Amino acid sequence: MNLETIYYVGQSIAVIAILASLAFVGYQTRQTNRFARTELTRALLAETREFADSISTSPEMSAFMFEAQRAKEPLPPERFYRLAMYYASWFTAVESAFKINEEGLMEPSVYEHIRGTTRTMDCVNLRIWWEHARPYHPRDFADDVDASFAMWDRERAKSEVVALKPKATP
Repeated sequence: MNLETIYYVGQSIAVIAILASLAFVGYQTRQTNRFARTELTRALLAETREFADSISTSPEMSAFMFEAQRAKEPLPPERFYRLAMYYASWFTAVESAFKINEEGLMEPSVYEHIRGTTRTMDCVNLRIWWEHARPYHPRDFADDVDASFAMWDRERAKSEVVALKPKATP
């Protein structure tokens, strides 16, 4: 074995070592991204759970939200302001989830779950608040919320049609 052959064998071993280290770095990066994605999702879900708990554990807040959600007419301004602060906080969390989902850092099913919880708030007061708040949100998020409202309206209309159909008598 001459010196030139030893040189080429050494170069080949070095290339293999470099490729192996690059593969390991890629694996580590993938694991780190998976961990970060999990942590973002966990933190956002904890925030939404904490938000819901703040309502459900307070009898006064639960009663207020129940009244606001069932109202057929807009609340008086002083009560609407309180509700608007709640909506603003909630939609900030939903918008954060939207952005994280758009970046691919959250499982889409988790975003759909968070967005879906907004449906429980759908009422005349939410729609009034959204008309005023919409311009202050990014267009893509606002379009997503509008699409949700349109879907809910279609589903509600379908269920009302089904409810209005006369039942067959046996």
